[in-house]
Amino acid sequence: MTREPLDDEKLAATLVHGPTPTSVEIVDYDPEWPRRFARRAAELRELLGERARLIEHIGSTSVPGLAAKPVVDIVVGIDDPDDEPAYLRRRRATWLRPEARRRQAQPSAAPAPPVWVGLLVR
Repeated sequence: MTREPLDDEKLAATLVHGPTPTSVEIVDYDPEWPRRFARRAAELRELLGERARLIEHIGSTSVPGLAAKPVVDIVVGIDDPDDEPAYLRRRRATWLRPEARRRQAQPSAAPAPPVWVGLLVR
């Protein structure tokens, strides 16, 4: 599978808040990371209800034993990302911050693809 390079324009269109400079700290694996994900996933299910078709722990903290940046990354599948007020209406959690939107390609016979809204959880 070949993908087009990600240039600054495409990156800015994908990232909700635009590209921001940051430094990365790598730490030893923390067995608390899966529990942090489980707690956040439960809160997301309560906040988003049926709008969230998928809630998954992704990234380096999801790999047992792997040193990683101490940020639990969660991806959420949302049917209609353009209706952000509907799915974030009850947002009370300050940790919930949409970071990126990307339409997931599916075969043409499949229903319209959900949009994966990446959420940064610290």
